[in-house]
Amino acid sequence: MNTPAPAVSSKVSFTCGTFRVRKPEDTWSIISPDLHKFGITRVADVTGLDSVGIPVAMAVRPLSQTLSVSQGKGRTLLLAKVSAAMEAIELWHAENIAAALSSFRATGAELDLPYAVADLESDPGSITGPRTPLRWVTGQALLSGRPVPLPQDTVSLAAKDPLTWRAAGLASTTNGLASGNNRAEATLHALYEVLERDAVARSQEGRARVDYVDPSTVDHDDCQTLITRLHTASCYVELSRIVSTGPVHCFTTRVWSEDFPVMAFGSGAHTHEDVALSRALTEAAQSRLTAIAGSRDDMTRFYDYVRLGLVDRPVPPADVQPWNSLPRTTTPTVSDLENEVHRLAQHLDSQGRTPIVVDLSSRDDFAVVKVVVPGLTMDPRARPAATAA
Repeated sequence: MNTPAPAVSSKVSFTCGTFRVRKPEDTWSIISPDLHKFGITRVADVTGLDSVGIPVAMAVRPLSQTLSVSQGKGRTLLLAKVSAAMEAIELWHAENIAAALSSFRATGAELDLPYAVADLESDPGSITGPRTPLRWVTGQALLSGRPVPLPQDTVSLAAKDPLTWRAAGLASTTNGLASGNNRAEATLHALYEVLERDAVARSQEGRARVDYVDPSTVDHDDCQTLITRLHTASCYVELSRIVSTGPVHCFTTRVWSEDFPVMAFGSGAHTHEDVALSRALTEAAQSRLTAIAGSRDDMTRFYDYVRLGLVDRPVPPADVQPWNSLPRTTTPTVSDLENEVHRLAQHLDSQGRTPIVVDLSSRDDFAVVKVVVPGLTMDPRARPAATAA
């Protein structure tokens, strides 16, 4: 085990498509010697399997309890490798929470919960309620620091016994699972993800307005470089902004090409619109390469679509707008990630949605957290009843 690095400040020191408190080469030097301790046997560059050229890497964990391959993307190959490795490390921590957290058994009705159990994301057909006996772990309310119990199933991704019948219940997902160079960075990226996925779910339900954007009019240089790469590879690119996502910008991207006729989807949220759009673009490239590489355990349907020719050429939306015509709000300066975590947590609290964080970290030189915001979801089918209107 490496000697733990000194506590890292929450001041932003890197802003290329993401806001980090360490440069990627410093993060890589910390995590790469110990990848095997998290079951990672290989971090591979798969960018060349596609014609687009946006960097994508994958990290392999053969003994994973969830997915054995994790993907990462970025504007550079090093960023993509760090992204892939940290995603695999996140999963390892979520699969192995028992050693780090104590748990207890109770019903929600027996606990002083600041939320309703029904507000937690559930599997379709869930029968879990306030009087269902559950195992719980203890997190913290982000703003107050108050201890708050969370059902263990909302935090843990440990493998379930396939021979044991379980009633439909609370969803176990990676939503809000994030890592970073310190706790503030990990928590901020978890909050961005929770807000992004809830915005996408609301747009799919028709509860959030979507503005389509002409990709050729985007005037952020780095984002336009990514769009140009996609167009040069003869890809159809569709951009949209989800309106009314609170304190963050949220964009989605769809990418399709004749040589791999599957619609790849990407989304991204961030305080800065160029970072949010960059994330959406690079995630679409990552989704495309994930399918092309054929290494994910859960994506067999992609190949059915390609083999059977089930995906038609996309039809561009009729109401595309120029980038500069989009309504804009003042973008706050993000120089300290701790302050940004506080700002987002204040916004959610003001909406009656208390963000709860569980620290899963096993080391001092980087952090892994799970953030749960009761009332928000990533799956329209699992929209909590309290927010379904």
